[in-house]
This record gives sequence, C-alpha cells and structure tokens, in this order.
Amino acid sequence: MPGALRIAGAYGGSWTLSPGDQVRIQVWNPQSGTGPATTIMRVVAPRPTTLRDTSNPVPPADSTSDTTVAPSENEEDKDRPLLRRTQPAAVDTANLAGTWAGTSRSSQGRTTFKCVLQQTGARVTGWAREPMEGSKEMLSDVSGVVEGRVFRFIVRYRSNSLEGMCNGTIAADDINVNGTCSFGSETSYWQMRKSRQ
Repeated sequence: MPGALRIAGAYGGSWTLSPGDQVRIQVWNPQSGTGPATTIMRVVAPRPTTLRDTSNPVPPADSTSDTTVAPSENEEDKDRPLLRRTQPAAVDTANLAGTWAGTSRSSQGRTTFKCVLQQTGARVTGWAREPMEGSKEMLSDVSGVVEGRVFRFIVRYRSNSLEGMCNGTIAADDINVNGTCSFGSETSYWQMRKSRQ
C-alpha cells in the first residue's frame, strides 16, 4: 500500500499504519503502576523523496544521504511530522471512595468481604476484611489506581504478607465492580457493591 508504514516484530507483528489512521499511545510508570499518560496522533503522508542521480559518480558537496527531499508546494508542509499530535480524548475517572461489600470465589470456596476505600485523583488506598471461622477476621491492605472504568490494585494480607495482583471493571453507575485477583497460580473471581450512604 503506497504511503503505508508496516510495524513488525515485537511492535505489533503485521499491523500497517496508513495516512489518516489514528494511533493512541499510553505510557505507564512501571515502578508505581500510575498512568497512563495518553495521547492520540494521526498518521499523515510523508514528504515525497527522489533518488539521487547515480549517473553522476560525484555527489553534491552538501549531500549527506542517498535521497533528497522534493520541495513541497506548501511551505507549511516542509517540516510536517509523520504523526501529527491531536487533542487526547477526555477520560472519565470512576469514584471508588466509600464502603463496599462483596463476595469472592476460588478453588478454596466462597467468602464474603467488606472494604473501605479512599481515593485521591486516580490513586486508591484502603483495607479489606474477610470473616473467618469463629470470631476471627483476615485483614488486608489495598493499593492501586483507577484508569477510567478500570481498577488495578494489589491486595496484601497483614497476617502473612501474601500479595495478590487484581483488576476490576467499574460499572457506569460507580456502585458495582467485578474482576479477578491472582495469588500465584490461584485465581479468585470477585464482585462488590458500594453501600448507600
């Protein structure tokens, strides 16, 4: 396809970008998990190029490559980049602050839990409590981030420091969330609902 850019290897296999396509780029901080920083760019056609005349064995004095850039009819297009930056789309961040009640199921069985979350911007912290046999409870700390309608977080149990990597999808009403947590090879499936204040 004329004017198309093919992306190979680890960057997408056989994807092809053509003039007019939009590309969304998202970057996360790998240490803190915060993000993403998001931008949307549009693919535009590159400037036309012509090969150097190889019949002349001596290149011009100012030549630094085997190609030269044909002059553009529009002066404004001379320095136009391949990808043009456009305004990022606004992302509606869900509000998870409050008290939640939920259930979780795994190969170990089914349990209920209660958690209290606080939210500052996209960052969420809090704690969760699960009942155990008798009058005992299992407490854990919650820490993560919200990206639009997605909640990614870590659960760390206080009694044994066991950690789980979790993610959830937040309903449009902001009062229902469901997702999964992975503790090594064990996966649990959970859902929770915000208590009415």
